[in-house]
Order: sequence, then C-alpha cells, then structure tokens
Amino acid sequence: MPKFIKPVEGDPTKCRCLKCKDSTKNIQGKKMLVNSVYLHVKSDIQRENTPQNELTQLDQLIKDIESFPLTKKRQKQTENLEKDSEGNKNYLNFVGFLMSQNLSYSQIQSIGEYLKDLAKNNNLGFLKKMSFDE
Repeated sequence: MPKFIKPVEGDPTKCRCLKCKDSTKNIQGKKMLVNSVYLHVKSDIQRENTPQNELTQLDQLIKDIESFPLTKKRQKQTENLEKDSEGNKNYLNFVGFLMSQNLSYSQIQSIGEYLKDLAKNNNLGFLKKMSFDE
C-alpha cells in the first residue's frame, strides 16, 4: 500500500491514491480521508485503476486487510460494549462526533485513552464546570 497511497502534505487527515483520478480536478491522485483508505483499496474503482500485472498483489492486500485479527484487548472491548447497551449508544455517539470532526483513528484513540485515564482518577469534573468558548 505505501507504493500507491501517499500522505497529503500539510494535512494529516488526508492521503492520495496515485492509481486513481481525482474526479473533481480530473488529475491523477485521488484525495481521500485517511479513515477511508481500506474501503478505497477494496473498491471497484481501485480494481479498475490497478494494472493487470498488479491485480494479484491487490488481491493479496485485500485478503490481508480482511484477515487482520482483532487484538485480545479490542475483542474484550467489543464484548463489554455488547453487554452495556446505554454505554454502547453513548460510545457510538462520541466516536461518531469525533469522526465528523475529521479526526483520524489514531487521534480518536489518543483522545479516548486520555479521557479514560482522567475517568479512572475521577478528574472529569472540569467538563461540567468549564466553558470551551473561544
């Protein structure tokens, strides 16, 4: 994937596929959010723009992406979410909001871990007390 997916300079939330055309500017190098790279790699558009001699490599990449195992930590988190439907709803709303702000998965993970540490130490009271206006 690093051969044809490149980061966009100055914007860590976006990358460029060198094999696909940007439909708005009709130039080589389709821009997309980093969060949607795996979906793009598995798309028909990617397959159409991949040269015949590289299709087996693309198929292998897709197979690797789909077979990537969940870590034990992530499996445990998923099981815990299924048990707590209200917590699940709040979690999904929170993650949905963060994604709507065009944050990358790693940024969302960092924010989540930081908030989790604050919650462990009962240090989230400032959220009710403080204003976040400019």
